[in-house]
Amino acid sequence: MLRIAGLQIPSPVIVASGPLTSKIELLRRAESAGAAAATLKLTFVEVPISGQMRSYSLPDSVILSPIDHRLNVDEGCRLARQAREQTDLILFANLGARGDQLDHWCTLAERFAEAGVHGLELNFCCPNLDVDALRAARARGTHGGVQICEHPDQCRRITQAVKRTVDLPIICKYMPNASQSEQIARACAEGGADAVHIVGLPAAGLPPVKPDSLQPDMPFVDNVAWGGTNGPLCRYATFMFTAQAARVIDIPIIASGGISDWRDLLSAVAWGAHGVGICSAIMWHGWRMLTELHEDLNDYLQRHGLEDWHRFRGHALEHLTTPDKMMLTEGASYVDPNLCIGCGRCLLPGHCDAIELDDQRHAVVDPDRCIGCGICARLCPTGAIEFKPKDV
Repeated sequence: MLRIAGLQIPSPVIVASGPLTSKIELLRRAESAGAAAATLKLTFVEVPISGQMRSYSLPDSVILSPIDHRLNVDEGCRLARQAREQTDLILFANLGARGDQLDHWCTLAERFAEAGVHGLELNFCCPNLDVDALRAARARGTHGGVQICEHPDQCRRITQAVKRTVDLPIICKYMPNASQSEQIARACAEGGADAVHIVGLPAAGLPPVKPDSLQPDMPFVDNVAWGGTNGPLCRYATFMFTAQAARVIDIPIIASGGISDWRDLLSAVAWGAHGVGICSAIMWHGWRMLTELHEDLNDYLQRHGLEDWHRFRGHALEHLTTPDKMMLTEGASYVDPNLCIGCGRCLLPGHCDAIELDDQRHAVVDPDRCIGCGICARLCPTGAIEFKPKDV
């Protein structure tokens, strides 16, 4: 059970705020696929820039989106009321405003409370906002969008203001930078947040260009801005920021950014998350991803005799250290000749001189030359390569 303040969510998976939660029809599909909770599309008092989603998409790798559709407060509250009437989902409203607009944050909170949502998600990570407005706000010493989570004091003030305004569970959603990750987590908790939602986006970016025209490789645009990235490319930052937060706060942590299957969920929870958000995998592969994720997670729990996913929460944290304290053990790759098909892919790494094919076209590793880098095993199509200590 995922518990956030007084809310009890039977699944560790929340459908994250985004294109999947922008219409009542989609929320009904989410529930049919097994979702227990969802966070509505980002809502403003006044939408800072209008637009529709455009993206560069590389399936199972990354979605890069410089612009998207947002909801105004009337649209967002109407969607919330529809979802409360037509589904049994636990609903969170995703709110956005500049850091100096405390009245907007509080207005949104009050309106959504009236619309019947179960909780609020304060969006400190939106990358697609009016650049001129953000520059002006920064000149005044305030911030907006993703800039908010660069300033712990601002996160704390906004959280405190909303907490005083409504009696609902509050989640702070932020995209930390590496140098301030722990400070932001503490600030949100000190401000009264009931949970944090950490988004492991590695960076903003630009799409590649089309070779023939040298134009941005994005449909239905005449020009392009840089935008935020999402998808499996981001999962490693998600794990890192989750672990950093788990060491300094006691409130629940939701992890998102690249979560695609049960293994990603397992990793996020082992690094300290209480639950996960999912979006891009469903955008690529449909709502069946939710059903499969739940089935695969249940299979894992049964195989290991675990009652629920909390049993392995945080178990990887004991292995977290800094590079100067990493303890390396001696080992080498080993090739199972019964599985090797002689394709030669393990011979490709340009830095390696430890592998060659024998007379029967089986890959053979020279353990004295193998440095244990870990590259070759993922190249093998049959899983014939494993790592063994050198003294075995």
